[in-house]
Amino acid sequence: MNLDSLRDWLDSEEGQQSIIEFGEKLKRKRERQERYTQYIHDNFRDNLDELIQKIYDKYSSDKYRDREYSLGREPMEVLYWTLLEYSKEYGVEFTEQEYEDYSCMFTGEMYYLGDWVFEVLHGQGSCVEVYKKDQLKRNSQ
Repeated sequence: MNLDSLRDWLDSEEGQQSIIEFGEKLKRKRERQERYTQYIHDNFRDNLDELIQKIYDKYSSDKYRDREYSLGREPMEVLYWTLLEYSKEYGVEFTEQEYEDYSCMFTGEMYYLGDWVFEVLHGQGSCVEVYKKDQLKRNSQ
């Protein structure tokens, strides 16, 4: 498909409907994420460190990782992305100096949430790294 045929398709009724459906899909995804964030806030805000520890332990377990790999996929860590969204709203973003001190060339975002750090890394894909504050390592400069 060349650029002109893509433009023609986007201008067509089918293309316009596809754009609307895509926008509605994104809206539903955002609304779902907001509900999850609110659920965590309503039910776990006083026990966030405990919740994060449980999720961390599950995702770090050999049993979970082996099961995911046996299904032919990278281990799914969907709850880390949900907690990242929560940390964007209720956590503390790293300062510019902290980014300089602790991030790497693949770091997109870093947040504190309770005793934990959430770091988004971008490469051939994106992932959320989760670790305790006391595990932060300064960049070697």
